[in-house]
Amino acid sequence: FLHPNKKDRLSSFWLLLIFAAIIATSGVLGDSPATVIGAMIVAPLMIPILGLMLSTVLIDGPNFRFSLLLLVSGISCCVFIGFILGFFANDEIFSKENNSQVAARVSPKISDLLGALATGAVGAISLVRKDIAGALPGVAISISLVPPLCVVGLTLSSGEFQDAFGAMLLFLCNFMSIQVTGVIIMYIYGVQKMARHPRARLYKTVVLVLFLMLCLIALPLGVTSYRLAEEKNTEKCVRDAIQSWAEPQGWETRIVVARTRGNQIDVSVIVAGEPPFPDETELDGGMPLKEACPTLSGVDISFFPVSTFVF
Repeated sequence: FLHPNKKDRLSSFWLLLIFAAIIATSGVLGDSPATVIGAMIVAPLMIPILGLMLSTVLIDGPNFRFSLLLLVSGISCCVFIGFILGFFANDEIFSKENNSQVAARVSPKISDLLGALATGAVGAISLVRKDIAGALPGVAISISLVPPLCVVGLTLSSGEFQDAFGAMLLFLCNFMSIQVTGVIIMYIYGVQKMARHPRARLYKTVVLVLFLMLCLIALPLGVTSYRLAEEKNTEKCVRDAIQSWAEPQGWETRIVVARTRGNQIDVSVIVAGEPPFPDETELDGGMPLKEACPTLSGVDISFFPVSTFVF
């Protein structure tokens, strides 16, 4: 944006960002991975993020403030577009239970942080090495920036504030990862020597602050990862226990879904088979199930009778 045609570049930035947000929101509503990936390629939100990273390394206050203003404005724009389009869609369409694109972005994990760190490193290297500058489109696809912001808007419009927090946490995780790894990579390549007034002590302080902020974001990611692991283990435990009870009576376990509510894990189970229904007394009040799955607080079992006809 330091180019003489600054106005043209700004107009193209906003034009691409608005269309990218519309494409991403449409892809999320349609649960279409291909459409969401297309929005990642179009979205120019990486530009102010890289500008922040470079201005941090060069201790360039004016460009830092300009990049930060552009980034905050872009974030607000994407959330607003998702929020507005959310009013024209049924809430059930973009609930995490029915939409894989939403579910993938409202529960960020430590693995997302590791991927974002690697992606940020590649983005920084592509800036300082012209021979791998072609990797930037791949970086845009790998790092998820606009889609989580659109999910924030969608979930806010439906009143799902916890899911909105999770999606925003994913964006902040990606953003901070790019900043931390990018600043470190540029320091390794000696980009800080190009600063008009090099300040080694200030630079180290900035890196330390960024690192601490990244650690702060990593804490809820660790909690989410642990919760999801507990849910998966409980689902497997319940599935094995229910199957060992229902299978001898000719019924099959179809769906097992675990949900955390506070410190408790509730599980919903759907079993299907031909009548008569399995003998529930063999569960012995659920005690063997709770003994096998200590984290389990309650089980909701739904029976779906299935009849077979031969023509």
